[in-house]
Amino acid sequence: MKKFYFFLAATLLATTAFATDYNIRIAGVQVTSENKNSLVEEIQKKGLSVSGNITFAEETNALILEDLVLSNSIDNSVAGIDLDFSSISIILKGTNLIHGAGIALKLKDANTIITGSGKLNLISSAAAPVEMERSSLHILNSSLEVTSDQSAIKCKDGADMAQNSLQIINSDVKILYSHPAGKNGYAVEGVDKVDIMFSDIDIQPVSGSDDLNMALYVNQMNVVAAKLTNDNAHLYAFDAQKKNYYYSGIAAKVVTFSRVKDDENASVAVNGEVAISGNYQFSNLKSGKATFVKVEGIVNVDTLVLDNADISTTPGTAGIIVFNPFCVIKLIGQNSISTNGAAGIAAALGTTICGDGSLRITSNYADAISIDQNGLLIKEEAKIEAFGDYGLRVKTESNDPDVLRIYDYADALFSGDDAAIKLNSNNENGGLKLGSGVKLAYPYNPDELSWATVVRYATPEPMDIPFTIAGREVNSFNYQNLHEAIGANGVDEGYFNIEYFPETKELVFNNISFSASTIEYGAGEPFLRVTGDLNIAVRGGNIINNSGLSKTDFLHLQNGNVTISGQYAEPTIYVYGSDGSYDDSFAVLETGTTLSFESNLDLTAAQFKKGVHGVSANTNATVKFNYTDVAIAAEQEVYSNIAQMEFDHARISYPQEAAFSAELRGVAANGLLVANDQVIVESYLEDALEDISGTREGVRKELRDGAVYIIRGDKRYNVLGAEVK
Repeated sequence: MKKFYFFLAATLLATTAFATDYNIRIAGVQVTSENKNSLVEEIQKKGLSVSGNITFAEETNALILEDLVLSNSIDNSVAGIDLDFSSISIILKGTNLIHGAGIALKLKDANTIITGSGKLNLISSAAAPVEMERSSLHILNSSLEVTSDQSAIKCKDGADMAQNSLQIINSDVKILYSHPAGKNGYAVEGVDKVDIMFSDIDIQPVSGSDDLNMALYVNQMNVVAAKLTNDNAHLYAFDAQKKNYYYSGIAAKVVTFSRVKDDENASVAVNGEVAISGNYQFSNLKSGKATFVKVEGIVNVDTLVLDNADISTTPGTAGIIVFNPFCVIKLIGQNSISTNGAAGIAAALGTTICGDGSLRITSNYADAISIDQNGLLIKEEAKIEAFGDYGLRVKTESNDPDVLRIYDYADALFSGDDAAIKLNSNNENGGLKLGSGVKLAYPYNPDELSWATVVRYATPEPMDIPFTIAGREVNSFNYQNLHEAIGANGVDEGYFNIEYFPETKELVFNNISFSASTIEYGAGEPFLRVTGDLNIAVRGGNIINNSGLSKTDFLHLQNGNVTISGQYAEPTIYVYGSDGSYDDSFAVLETGTTLSFESNLDLTAAQFKKGVHGVSANTNATVKFNYTDVAIAAEQEVYSNIAQMEFDHARISYPQEAAFSAELRGVAANGLLVANDQVIVESYLEDALEDISGTREGVRKELRDGAVYIIRGDKRYNVLGAEVK
């Protein structure tokens, strides 16, 4: 035992010794491999006010903020987030706030990306909220608000300003800053280069600022397809040490395009490479080709042609940035985009994806497709798969009728950690427009779209499928997993399924449990509507409950032959109607159809107004029983308007006097159709023979007037063994 405890202690010591410290501090707490998932608790131990969550994902160098509120009023010398790390992403989820008198975000030798579908507010009263030293800050596909009583984003005093850069792409940034008397104060100060692309930048001085305020005081500035609310920007010049600067008197060249207007100098960028002319060939692809074609006309329709292109970007770089409206992405072959911390496709205005190829987009910690205004159109035979925080997000509220439009023969699969699609439309239809042939393939229930994480729209392949189920169309998308299509569950946690096999026209119920109260489908729509030959195979225990639905039959056989069989182990099925409250039937048969119960099936049906029912008195329909147990209860006729009933190794056992009446066209007793009783067709004909005294020699069966009789000599018996005079 001593050796065991020694080994355990050594193991614990070894585990502690190998804990990893990261160059990250949150409110003074050193982030390690041991506390990376419990940082809120560690911060609370310091007596700071903190809520929400913050964790560090080591495998992706990502600091994840989720509804974080961090207030540091105890030690203003300690930064809210202090990064001394070569490359790190700050992923935003929800609304996040870091505030106090000290620095909110401190960067030293850091290449930092702020991205994600959430928002970050940085507030400092006695320091710049963002302080940079030999660092670069990228704000990508996100929302940031910085509020300060002096400069909002600045270089650390005395540091080399030439090594700082700021890049804002496809983001909404608001900066509130102050220029009090005797102090410098700028929105951005001491940063060598600022790139603003495809973004809205709201820059405002707070009260107390004098007329000398300068919104942006930088060395180099590049603004493309962006909108600035304050273009008061000036360039400065460095001194020889590049640690001080002086006012050059030269206004920075700020081209304040609205982000929805053309910029003739930039149309499309692929992996950070901007097309500069027509027929431009992009060079930074992993494989394949990408060609920019500029089309001149009444309306410019610039086209990016992807030909088996593999676009794998560096962290923080979008796969494709579309600056101009009316841009078309044409697909040839199989194409892919892979990004980390930036959108797969970021577009200023409505974008069209077309062609006969495919495109798979995978974006970690970012939207797969992010569109500022208008929306996305997918046409021809283009096939899209988009995986990200949102598969597709249209950011600006729109009244356009078609924020997302998918034409026939296109195929679009969206998947998101937050949601598959966020259209942000004011239209009643949500801005979604589908071609006449396009179907919602997954999820199958339109009511699920508000929370669905995976959504697929496409034109199904033509298939001759002879039925609908629970009001759902059965097509090439869903025929192999119909239990999901109708919201069916298993009667236990074991294997369950509803599956259709088109080769054999077999529909298998495999241990399903279905309740109509859990989904919505139209009143009067049957559980199964059949328009051709269909074999229904029952396996295990199955329950189908339509209770509470108005006029909802279990089966409506419009054409062809339906066989319900128990050809698998322990085949039982219970079917419940609407408690007899509505005019519903277990099965409605139209002219010329045949319904057969076969192969050891054990079926019970109850709570229906009618049982097996022909649509009219002249319905030429047939019902067959073969080696089966069937119990059907109905308030009115159990079997009616049936032209013919056939029994093979089966019999009617209750009520004892019941038999098929050709005159009444149903199962009758005492000259009346049977109602309010179960009719059980069970056991085998041999069992009836056992009830007849004497040997079996000379015994035969006979079908006369629609009823089965057993003849022995000159005597006639019914299937219960009672002599019939």
